[in-house]
Amino acid sequence: MKSHAESTLFSYSIPRFGCAGAGLILLGSVIAAIAYRGTAGEVYSPLNHFISELGDVGVSRLAWVFNTMLIAGALCLTVFLTGLSRVMTGKTGRLFLVLGLITGLSAGLVGVFSMNHFSIHVVVAQIFFYSAMVATAYFSIWAFSSTSAMIGRWISAVGLLPLACLTGFLFLTKSIVSSGCGLGIPENFQRPAVWAKPLLEWTVLISVLIWVLSVSTTLIRMRRGVSPDKA
Repeated sequence: MKSHAESTLFSYSIPRFGCAGAGLILLGSVIAAIAYRGTAGEVYSPLNHFISELGDVGVSRLAWVFNTMLIAGALCLTVFLTGLSRVMTGKTGRLFLVLGLITGLSAGLVGVFSMNHFSIHVVVAQIFFYSAMVATAYFSIWAFSSTSAMIGRWISAVGLLPLACLTGFLFLTKSIVSSGCGLGIPENFQRPAVWAKPLLEWTVLISVLIWVLSVSTTLIRMRRGVSPDKA
């Protein structure tokens, strides 16, 4: 008979919520980006536009799509992350539960308080970035070092990707406010073809979603009887 942790690990719901959350956020971003026309009439590019600009009501044509799908995706990620905490034991699991709740809910609040509510938006966005950095690193360390971890240790290497991107964005740009994000961009601002700060922000989001999808697909493969140590 499988233990509680094994039953949780092999549950269909955890990886499904992870895949759904990542998919909704990516799909909402693509849809809003295609329809986007900025104040200068420019098309959207992740090379020189911040993520939050997709949810800028009054500028982004489909801001409501982006914000709604971000909220829905974040709720799915909250279920996914809190579900992962159940495969850990004791204080380890309880701490990851808290990290998962903070990460998922703060991501949803970024959509609730879009950049039209700039002051609150900046706060919840920074909470998401910091908590996601800690959560992915924490899970990766646990997966690598715990003798009870049933997920492949290779997933720890994937966890280094969001950690590196998040560290680079947060500490090289100092903060979202200092980066000129959102309402801090003047209407006549000439965007460079490649702007490091928004590009770094996009690498943060993509790397976190890659980590989520990697963990999710690993759980699905384990459910099908494939060893987690096989790529």
